[in-house]
Amino acid sequence: MTGEIARAITLVTYGTAFLKDGYDITSLTLSHPSFTFENKVAFYVFKEPWFGKGKWVEFAADPISWLGKLKKDGCRELRFVFEPDNTIMLNDAVVPDYKLARFVGGGGRRLLEAVYEGYVDYWTAKEEVTAPEAPDHRIWTITYGRVATRQVKTESRPADITDISVRLATMLGEIRDFARKEEMDPWGDYFDQALQVLNGVDPFAAMLDRQIMPLENKDPALIRLLAASGKAWCFGGMGSWNDFSFEEGEKKERYESLSAGLYSLLMESCVAVANYRD
Repeated sequence: MTGEIARAITLVTYGTAFLKDGYDITSLTLSHPSFTFENKVAFYVFKEPWFGKGKWVEFAADPISWLGKLKKDGCRELRFVFEPDNTIMLNDAVVPDYKLARFVGGGGRRLLEAVYEGYVDYWTAKEEVTAPEAPDHRIWTITYGRVATRQVKTESRPADITDISVRLATMLGEIRDFARKEEMDPWGDYFDQALQVLNGVDPFAAMLDRQIMPLENKDPALIRLLAASGKAWCFGGMGSWNDFSFEEGEKKERYESLSAGLYSLLMESCVAVANYRD
């Protein structure tokens, strides 16, 4: 998955655990695996004075401070929100989200929803390369802006992790078979490995991946879905799955249908994992 999505899952899961139960969030520094390539993660709000123009001002200099201020303000939990787009046009044709996922901020809109007693606020991330030559590869500055305040609160329905997992397994099998049939190496094996992770006992091969969210007492099916979603992510730049193109015909239609379906399902999976409540 992208860095933006990993950060969202981390902020929402650790944040909600902290807001609800006082979970220890001292690990949410730039040393956390979800902030591997960031040199700063800060949070801004827009202030409108009585006279003159408004401006963005820093609300919190880091995730720990941000969560502390949210809790002080009465925030009860955080949620991950994804809004599909699929409206961008190029040469009189719609460019689907899965194609645009290769670009920073592309592939739909992702928001952090801060839930209060009678309303919600929304935050979204802006990603900028501010240190391109950084020897430690921390090239990114991430700025979360509060883009909407005191919005109408809607009740969220808990996602069915089992249903999503079954649908993801079916999708991975179909896209694997298509890749092998069309000899699109190494993608057949790639999707098969993601399927194995979804059905595996110990899905995380790397210890760092285990830190993306608090895993204590979590449903193993939830952990497998998180790991498989990361493993199946194939939407990047040159050489990625969404870099293929086909001439008009049945093969093109099948490729586009499978790709769009997988992208939608992976985003649904990530949102479901982030917003899962014990």
